[in-house]
Amino acid sequence: MTPQTVHVLKPPFLDSGHAEDAILIAQKTSGPLTYNLVDFEFDDEPLPRTALMHSASDPHGFQSIPEPGLLRRLLGREAMDRMNERRPMDTPEAQEFAGDWLQRLQQAEARYRFQNDVPPEDFVILLTTRGNVENFFVIPGLNGTRMAGIQMNHYVMQNVPSHILVGYYLMALPVMLLAYGGLDLDEYLEKHAHRELRGCLNDLCDDNVNQLQLKTKTGDICVDCKRHFQAQNLNWDLVRQMRQGFELIRAIQLHLEDFLEGFSQPALTVGMKPKFEELGLTVPLSPKEMAVYVTFLEAGPEGIVLNALDEHREQLHDAYGRRYNRTDLEEIDRVVNRLVNPLDPDLQQVITKTNRKFTDVLGAERAEAYLISGPRGDAKSISLSRNLIRRA
Repeated sequence: MTPQTVHVLKPPFLDSGHAEDAILIAQKTSGPLTYNLVDFEFDDEPLPRTALMHSASDPHGFQSIPEPGLLRRLLGREAMDRMNERRPMDTPEAQEFAGDWLQRLQQAEARYRFQNDVPPEDFVILLTTRGNVENFFVIPGLNGTRMAGIQMNHYVMQNVPSHILVGYYLMALPVMLLAYGGLDLDEYLEKHAHRELRGCLNDLCDDNVNQLQLKTKTGDICVDCKRHFQAQNLNWDLVRQMRQGFELIRAIQLHLEDFLEGFSQPALTVGMKPKFEELGLTVPLSPKEMAVYVTFLEAGPEGIVLNALDEHREQLHDAYGRRYNRTDLEEIDRVVNRLVNPLDPDLQQVITKTNRKFTDVLGAERAEAYLISGPRGDAKSISLSRNLIRRA
């Protein structure tokens, strides 16, 4: 895929820093897209400039937090502090229907392309401060266009920081415009938008726009949408860049929530795979990894000495058998025999992979209580309070 530019337009009066926060996140991704923020006249009347930062003592603002190393390296401490202290903008009363709202932005897009000789392959995303009666936060142009509009002061920003939601859509919209660009908006809504919540890119969230934050927490694309991307022969470098951005957004949001909630531990739902339902996250353990994890979970705080796992053979066999989805039932015995054999490294390898997957999903600090761990030579256990364990 040849390099392309995403032109992100904002009205000059929008100088509160919210647009700069979102574009910074998008610019930290690597791939075929380059993101540029441009001042351009298209919103008629500026809103009152109420988007000032809260003071450090204001209990309603997002407080400055000690970001983890990854976010500090990518964004810088000063930028992280700015984002987390930024107060949401006031939401105006909507004056336009969605169709008129989109048409106004399309006219501005056409004017910008003409004045700046923008190639038709480039994308144009307009950050507007005017709402629409139907209450859409984002509307992609579709119909073969490469444009979309985002309302920067939508009321959902009162609950989710704007750099998280706007940053998410800056990275999602180019993929959506390529994957569904041949459709009009009604066709897209009917055939591809999800009315039910999946934690997917195409969740509509029209019943409750506050559910948009679940999309940013999961950073996921459902199986149906992945198949559609493949059928459309999308360039996977573009998809990878979007997913890279989603991971960064997810890390920022989870870390912010850790701070605001006092690093509270989410409940763990144990079923076919471990899930954190309040976060919309699933740990992708294999059946063997899940069997080992459940066995250590059932052992309680006392844990299990690795070379004594054979004492828990029945529990291990049952846990694996419930999740085994093949026809060779003798394979269950072979897998269990390897795991309980003190001379076989298989058990230690499974534990290492399992812990890594929990860390990848939750981050190192938050995952600690969910890991199988313990001093060398001693029993290994999962320290999570049993009050936080749910059975599916």
